[in-house]
Parts: sequence; C-alpha cells; structure tokens
Amino acid sequence: MIRSFRSPRTPGLILLLGCLLTMPPSARAATEIVATRLVPSSLSARFGSAAQVHAVPPGGTFVIPTRNGLEFRGTDAVRDTLYGSFRTAGTVQEVAVSGSTAYLFAGDRGIVAVDLSDSTHLVAIGSHDHLGTIQHGAFAPGSGTLAAATDADLFFFRESAPGVLDGIGARAFQDGRRILRIQARADSFLVLSLRTTPTLRMILTLYRARSGASPESLWEFQVNTLQAGDLAWPDAMAFVAVGNSGILPFDTETQTALAVVPAASGRFIRDLDADASRVVAVGESRAYANFVRSGPKGATLGSEFDVLTAIEPFQVSLVGTRAILSEEDGTVPSEPEETGRGLIETSDSTAPIFGNR
Repeated sequence: MIRSFRSPRTPGLILLLGCLLTMPPSARAATEIVATRLVPSSLSARFGSAAQVHAVPPGGTFVIPTRNGLEFRGTDAVRDTLYGSFRTAGTVQEVAVSGSTAYLFAGDRGIVAVDLSDSTHLVAIGSHDHLGTIQHGAFAPGSGTLAAATDADLFFFRESAPGVLDGIGARAFQDGRRILRIQARADSFLVLSLRTTPTLRMILTLYRARSGASPESLWEFQVNTLQAGDLAWPDAMAFVAVGNSGILPFDTETQTALAVVPAASGRFIRDLDADASRVVAVGESRAYANFVRSGPKGATLGSEFDVLTAIEPFQVSLVGTRAILSEEDGTVPSEPEETGRGLIETSDSTAPIFGNR
C-alpha cells in the first residue's frame, strides 16, 4: 500500500488520477503509483530525508525536513499521521535525531536543536551558528557525538545535554573535495565526498569519536570515475548511490569496493537507504528500486523490483519496514508560502509491488 501527502493545488495530477480511474482494469494493474491528494501540511512542502525517531513495526515515528523546518510524523500499515511541525530560519535539508532531540542542519543558521518530547508542540532548545553553511550531519549514539559539515568543513560536537553542544574537533579540506553525506554508527562516522578536478573521484573517510577523546581519522578510500551522490551505512556494509552506474556495495571492515550493481534500468540514482535485509533507491524519471540483501555480510543485492513514483523522487528513507519517499513536481511557486511542490509517499518496502491508491 502506498500513501501520499501533498497540497490539492495542481490540477494536472487530479486529471491524471481521473484518467486512470476510467481505464480498464488491465491498464490500471501496472505498478505506477497514483498520489492521494490531501490537505497541505508542510510549511514549505519540499521535503528532505526522513530520520527515524522510534521504530514501531511495521513503521514508526520520524521527523522530516521541510526546507523551512521539520514535521513530526508517524507511519504504519494502516495510516500516516502528522503530529506536529516546527519552523526555523535557514534552509533545512537534513536532520539527525538523538533520543528526544532533533538537530536541524539549517544552512547559514548553523545547527538548531528541537525538543521532540511533545510531538504536537515542537520547540527550539538550542543553536550553534557561525560555522558557515551547514548542510549535512549525523549523530553517533555510542559516544554522544554530532558531526556537521559544510561543503568543505567538518565539525564534531559532544552532546553534554539535550540541545547543548561542545566543540571537540574540526577538519578543513582544501583539496577540492565536496562533502555529500555523513552517516553514523556506534561511535563512528562515515563521510562521503566527491572531487571533480583534475579527475572525478569518490572519497570515503571513516572517523571514530570515542567518549572523552578527540575524533580520529581511521582510514580513507578513494576511487575514480564514479559519480557519487548518497550513502547508507546500516552495518559492516555501506552502499553508495553512483548515478547512472547504480549502487556500489562497500565493505567498511576490509575497505573493499565490490562490483557496482546496476539499478532502475540504468537511470541516474540520486538517493538510497538500507537496513539489514534490503536496499531502496530512487532516481530520475520517477524511478524507485528495491533490492533484497543476501550472502556474507548482506553484500549481494538481488531480487530487484522497480516502480514508477507519482512525481520525481529525490530522497528515500526507511522507517521500520516503511519506505518514505520525498518527491517534487518542479512547479514554480506563486506565493511565498507555496505548498504545492512536494509530496511524501510511503510504502511497505517488503511488498513485491506498490498498491495503487
């Protein structure tokens, strides 16, 4: 079952829905997602990557950036619920969660901490600015450490109390690399970067931030010619979205890149997520691909099934076994609080196909 949320202002998709409903049953049986148009809920309706708060199988609760803040939502096999929303200055595209605290990476406004204790009343409890344009970050629960990054600078903070951050280290890169994504596990961070000159080069760097110690770089891996875009790190294996090439499995224990796995019939893969059993990815031309992991360390990707999303997808995240897809239709806003540009779709990542709704 697929469920979706967006503003009811775009007549094109309403017309499309009407046309599909008049098709014969055989034509409607294709695996194309039809969006359900609901009341607008987002302050900006352009969603980023969701971050899980609590897992409540088959779904759970999560927060999702809305460019101008975040929403606190829940999803399960029956319904999807909006509990509360929060607005802040800056441009928010990513968020990390530590217990009942969300850390928003808010562009030139730095890091904004939000209390999630009352999901219907989200309030700011701290901020850390003068860092540049913060775009990426992650929280390592094993050591209570937050990593945040601009395009070329990486900062580490120790969380001394909810919303209270103490700087413990920084790295400034001057070799032309651009930081694309940070993922965290236990007390470590895996950072994905990309250089475009003098040659296209993907870079993975592992940092460890043990309790009471300064962050240390453990290793760095580089490979040429891959157009990296996103990173998932569920266990010993990491998975990298590498554009039209597909998905790169990477063994972080041996620092070994495996063979790239083609995805979505060669479409450009923008974003992905993974858990212990599967990898999900989205790409251009409304592509959604779902793989089952198998073999030693779950390094083998197989049993792929592909689906068309309602509009163009840019992010995908797993909350329990639910896949949360953030999509945009590319319309030009006609007013400052335009809400018709974004859509959230949710689906059961374990199902062989999406059910139309």
